[in-house]
Amino acid sequence: MTRVASAAPVDDPADATTTLVWVDAREAIVLRWERGAIAVARRESDVPSHHHSTGHVRHDPSPGSGSAGPPRTAGESHRLEHLARFVDELAGAVPVEGDVTVIGPGTVHERLAERVRDLDTRHGHRRTVESEASGPATERQLIARLRGLAGSPAPRRIRAHPNRSTTPSRRASGAPATGPGRPAARAPRRRPAIAVDEEGFGDDEARDDEARNDPDGTGS
Repeated sequence: MTRVASAAPVDDPADATTTLVWVDAREAIVLRWERGAIAVARRESDVPSHHHSTGHVRHDPSPGSGSAGPPRTAGESHRLEHLARFVDELAGAVPVEGDVTVIGPGTVHERLAERVRDLDTRHGHRRTVESEASGPATERQLIARLRGLAGSPAPRRIRAHPNRSTTPSRRASGAPATGPGRPAARAPRRRPAIAVDEEGFGDDEARDDEARNDPDGTGS
């Protein structure tokens, strides 16, 4: 069973063409980057699991010893036949243009990469085919890996801390900055200025001096 996702345009087109394949014995995910678009296809295998392929296990006696030899699984050869057919189908479905990177758990990714190299040699295709062990991955993670292989990684988003002010500590002039999370600096309190007359005394001192010189307040 195969499910193919329609190609979706991306924000940063690139001229590179590359293919990423994640595969194990149960399924394969083929991701293709071409002219700034990504296509994702899934292919399920009909390879029986180890549990269902075990079948009857019999022991062959070792020659001349009378003891039991290594166990032989009746269904293992049948499972390997299905696996080989699955790998052949995948190798034939891999696009012939662009480099190929095959990843996945176990040894299936190595089998597939080797099969793709054999087909390239037979048909005279020159490209790089690499294999790498990898654990389970989501489709989003695989798309990010594909973008990296194509030389167009997705931009990283920077999130501001909710309890931390984004206001700079100082302005360009060097003065302390104000804004959310930083209270404005309070100006120092100044004492009210006292007017000084021509004699150099303050108003209070001038009134005291007048009272002493004119106790009756006649102004004479």
